[in-house]
Amino acid sequence: MVRQSCSQRIFQFTIIDITAIYVVKPHRKVGQVNLEKCFSEWSGEKREAVLKRHFQHMAKLMFEYGLYWYAPAERLRGFVRYENKHYLDDVLASGEKVILLYPHFTAFEMAVYTLNHNVHRYLHQ
Repeated sequence: MVRQSCSQRIFQFTIIDITAIYVVKPHRKVGQVNLEKCFSEWSGEKREAVLKRHFQHMAKLMFEYGLYWYAPAERLRGFVRYENKHYLDDVLASGEKVILLYPHFTAFEMAVYTLNHNVHRYLHQ
């Protein structure tokens, strides 16, 4: 194993890592307790790795909000991939209304934004 100096380790942090560490620090204990209760069979190291990755994704999402708000619709469509969207298209084409349910921990804003452009065409036919 190659040993790294302190300065080498510091420079490996990205802006997302730094944001994840400082912005979500108050919520870290909550995440640790939740993971311990739900995944007690996991090692402490595995739970910490999952928690770190979670906060990295949350920090990334914070930066992505700027993209959601200001990028043109065509650019956003390139980031979204739908599976089985034909079910939604068929129902909307038949004139039925649809309520979409989604978890609160995903980048749903981008998906909903791109869907709204397609839904708009159904509402105004």
